[in-house]
Amino acid sequence: MADAATNTPDRIAQIHSAYMALARRKRLYSGLILALFAVLFVSGFKIAEDRNASGFMNGIGDIFDFPSEVVAEAVEKSVNLPGHLVTYFPALLETLNIAAVATILGVIVGTVLSLLSTRGLARFPRLIPVFRRLMDLMRAFPQIVVALVLIFTLGFGPVPAMIAIAIHTAGAIGKLYSEINENADLKPVEGLTSVMFSMPSTFRASCSGRALRTRACSSPMPIATRRMSPGTIAMATSLSRSKASATMSTDRRRCRTG
Repeated sequence: MADAATNTPDRIAQIHSAYMALARRKRLYSGLILALFAVLFVSGFKIAEDRNASGFMNGIGDIFDFPSEVVAEAVEKSVNLPGHLVTYFPALLETLNIAAVATILGVIVGTVLSLLSTRGLARFPRLIPVFRRLMDLMRAFPQIVVALVLIFTLGFGPVPAMIAIAIHTAGAIGKLYSEINENADLKPVEGLTSVMFSMPSTFRASCSGRALRTRACSSPMPIATRRMSPGTIAMATSLSRSKASATMSTDRRRCRTG
């Protein structure tokens, strides 16, 4: 005991010295990286300054010239605004329709992909990585790139824009819903599946509320239970109790026979 009490201050001092050495080394590395960044920044700024037609400091006073010209021109031609609204109102409605239809299609496709890529809900569990990588690809490409490819293929019109928006929306919604569904309580899903509920009905009754209202995930009562009807809750509860009693009876029988 005396040796342990004697060695404890020495051990603490060794740990403190080692910690301070690591801290000093980290500060040294951070300072070197910061100095390297400062040197690269200054050298890059100097090269850009030499290659520009005019210096940065000489042109910094003209930074507000273009916005002021735009605002002045808009104020000067503001009397033509009502006529332009009447002229381009059909195009505005067409744009809103493209966005609405693309969003609806993206939500539908994303919901299906989320069901196929969620552990515990997927119909084909071995294909979960495939559907997840598909959603990654759908989110990876910008909408403008997909729209340009589709315009080259399908020609100008609202269809390429609608497909491009729908593809990106489906990838984002599918990723969001799959993550929410994986964090959901799967007990209602197991109960509904055991009473021969279809997959769309199971998702609508047990997971759709949580997916649509993500802020309710921290609620003490699962949103899946609140969105189910009383009859469905009673059926799932009674089924769970019957399964538990059957399991207990089987265990007792095995103990007796053993």
